Amino acid sequence: MTSPGAWVLNFEVEREFAAPGYVPSEAVRERLSTLASELTGLLATDDVIVLPTTAASSAQGRTGFAWSPTPRALATLARSGASVPAAPALSTLMRVNSRRFSADLGQTLPNAHFVASEACLRAAVARPREGTWCLKEAFSTSGSGQRLVSPGELGEEDARWAVRALRHGVQVEPWVSRLGDFALHGHLSRGGTLVIGAPCLQVTTARGRWSESRLASESDLTSNERAALVRETERAAEALLTAGYFGPFNVDAFRYQDGTSPAFNPRCEVNARYTMGWAVGMNGRRPDRDP
Repeated sequence: MTSPGAWVLNFEVEREFAAPGYVPSEAVRERLSTLASELTGLLATDDVIVLPTTAASSAQGRTGFAWSPTPRALATLARSGASVPAAPALSTLMRVNSRRFSADLGQTLPNAHFVASEACLRAAVARPREGTWCLKEAFSTSGSGQRLVSPGELGEEDARWAVRALRHGVQVEPWVSRLGDFALHGHLSRGGTLVIGAPCLQVTTARGRWSESRLASESDLTSNERAALVRETERAAEALLTAGYFGPFNVDAFRYQDGTSPAFNPRCEVNARYTMGWAVGMNGRRPDRDP
């Protein structure tokens, strides 16, 4: 086990990826600080949280960790006196946390597309279907950065939103009725060793905002669903390693209503960072802390 930890919990990292140079306001920092109390098992009892305002060298001798090891997070750790962990390049972090990265592994929800131009977006939304389309920003998490639109021509407000979002691309997919949300968590060492945890049941709001993670029981997932989730997690790990990423990650999945029958989407996104349920999902294994 490593020495006591010092953590930078930069929960808002997707905003940093979307707008390099982003610095959260005091109000945002206060709102995000409440998330720390909702983490289960990630921090040990003698770990501390460090902020840009933390006294210099106050975490001397501690092992540094970051929710996502961006240069800003690493600079905060360095100032605190904690050890600064090895980390992938910022360009790598941005690449593997974009929805484009998961899309490039192959779309797993029928009729979904990742688009990078306004013309392609308009063409995707114009496709007829019963129900609405869900547009997702490339960098977003926990139900944020989404917009529901009706099939057909984009309205003016939707078009303005899309133009801004298209700086990094947009995932276009059918809005479906979810019957259950799941995740499988893992860790990639710098040398390529993969450790995978156990499937989790994710409790979320109707718009996908995380509420709770707990280990999935045998009855929560069918054997075929479990196999598909493991397969997609292993595929994601291989792609992450090829891209130069190492560290914690997870693959999110969900069951949904497809007509009169349930169907399973085994990879709706890849998160190349810690997550709120990562420690729960690793089921007692801590390859991030054990030497």
